[in-house]
Amino acid sequence: MKRFNLAVGAVAIAALAHGCASGPKRKYFRAVSVTPAKCDLVAADKPSNASASVGDIIISSWPNCSFDSIETLGPMRLQSETEAGTAVTIPAGVATYFADESGSKVYRFKNPATVTAERDVESQSLETVILMPSDPLQPVRAGFEFVIDMQGRRNYWRVMEVDEVPSIREAAPILRPAHFQGFGQTLTYLGVSGGKIRFSYDEFSGELARPAFKQEIELDYAPEQPYAYKNARFVVHEATPMGIRYSLLQNF
Repeated sequence: MKRFNLAVGAVAIAALAHGCASGPKRKYFRAVSVTPAKCDLVAADKPSNASASVGDIIISSWPNCSFDSIETLGPMRLQSETEAGTAVTIPAGVATYFADESGSKVYRFKNPATVTAERDVESQSLETVILMPSDPLQPVRAGFEFVIDMQGRRNYWRVMEVDEVPSIREAAPILRPAHFQGFGQTLTYLGVSGGKIRFSYDEFSGELARPAFKQEIELDYAPEQPYAYKNARFVVHEATPMGIRYSLLQNF
């Protein structure tokens, strides 16, 4: 993540002004932290005619995580009345559930958006989110990424209420491998040369590798013929020094 260059103190100053001033509330971005979402686990898929590069895992025994997705059918314009006029327009698009925040599900948009500030020399392209409250009486919020510490360990977002919420509909769930959750077996593509195709077999217990079980495998390159290793069975359609095209017949 990038570090947005507006001063952190602007949030506190704006909050103080908001609490002390009378009259209409002034709109500004508030910093919120989020908690990573727990996914629904589904069985690992069997990719067909999939492509991968050298160094990529092509077979994994870990299940997939299924995350809900939504699609906004119109843009959202967010404009701060403080903080040097910080503004962002979040285009319509698909956003995937990835975190929770104080009674809201946080959905992250696939494509970043441009965030600008009147006093900034350059605008920045940052990830954006929409926060959907579980209570329909609460407002929908949206905003952009904001990493406070240099290590990126604290996941903060700058958000505000959305005045004009576009139409929103459900989208197809997104599947991602649930890597490093429990015991796992992987097969990694290492390349092909001299009529030999090479793979690396690894085992894990959570995030810890089990080096005693690591093996590098070298097999005769035989396109369109099935290979078997452990309980996994797969077909290599094409292999080059840079990548592989394959289909999985049976997982580990």
